[in-house]
Formats: sequence, C-alpha cells, structure tokens
Amino acid sequence: MSEPAAANVLHLPPEVRHECIRCGHSCLEFHEFPGAGEMAESVRARARELPNAPSGAGDPVAPSRFTRGGLTMRIDGGRCCMLTADRLCALHTAYGAEAKPSACRLFPYRFVQTPGGLYAGLSFTCTAVLEGRGPLVAEQREAPPCRWEGASAVPNKPEPRRPRFRGSQNPRRSR
Repeated sequence: MSEPAAANVLHLPPEVRHECIRCGHSCLEFHEFPGAGEMAESVRARARELPNAPSGAGDPVAPSRFTRGGLTMRIDGGRCCMLTADRLCALHTAYGAEAKPSACRLFPYRFVQTPGGLYAGLSFTCTAVLEGRGPLVAEQREAPPCRWEGASAVPNKPEPRRPRFRGSQNPRRSR
C-alpha cells in the first residue's frame, strides 16, 4: 500500500486540548461565511422555520464589515442572532451541526493547506482551548471537524489588518 500524498495528510497540534463546553463564547464573535451564497440561503430558510427563533424578526445574515461581498451571522446585542438564552445555537438544536455555517461548525479549528499537508490550528479565543479542557486534539483525528468533508476547502483568510501607527501617530499615546 502506498503512502498518501503529502497534501492529503492532516497535521494536528500534539499538545492542544479541546472539547466543546457549550459556553457560547464563540457566538459572541464575528465569523465570516466562506462560500456564503448557498449557505446564507440555507440559514435564512431554516431560521424562518424555527418556531421560537431567538433572532426575532429580520434577516439572520448580514453583510461583513470586513470583506466586500462577505456575509456573517447578524450580531444582536453583541451576540449571534441564533444564540438562545441557554447559550445554544438554535440552528444546531433544531437541525444539527450541518445546518450551521461552516465557520461556526469548524470553530475553533483553522485549517491551512500547504504542500506538506493540511495543518489544523485552534483559536485561543475558545474558552475550552484556552483552559486546556478536553482530550488532546491529536487523539481526535476521527472526530468532527477533522473528519468533515470540506474542512480543507474552508479558506484560511487572514484576520482583518489593523492600521499601524508610528510613534506619536498612535492615537492611544496622544491621551
């Protein structure tokens, strides 16, 4: 049996732990949809069917503040419009994980395709990652999101660039 092509190898961080603790903190942040059109329509349709949608009236999908043509889940009062009072995703609860946008399903994972394979990293904005909760990620090769089809198709967009200031140009120093 031949070795898999290097580009198909999944590299997981060996010493990072993660297991979702359902704290809802990731739903308090901005997550842009890659390939937004089809997913946005699916989110809209499912949100309309929710009997007790936490989003209230209105479109659950909003234009990105950072990427022209990009879309995000609408943020209401500093939280995703689909986050329920018990800090669970209404879409996930009603329809399963696949109903959520890929950025939400994959969080806190970030995937980067390189010639040496697909590298997974995890965001330390995730409470479970920050606190080292759960099993080692390297032991979760067969668990979502590592086994989800399309994980490698999620583009790894850099974080929005913040302006750089030099010396006295920095508005924080002028106070």
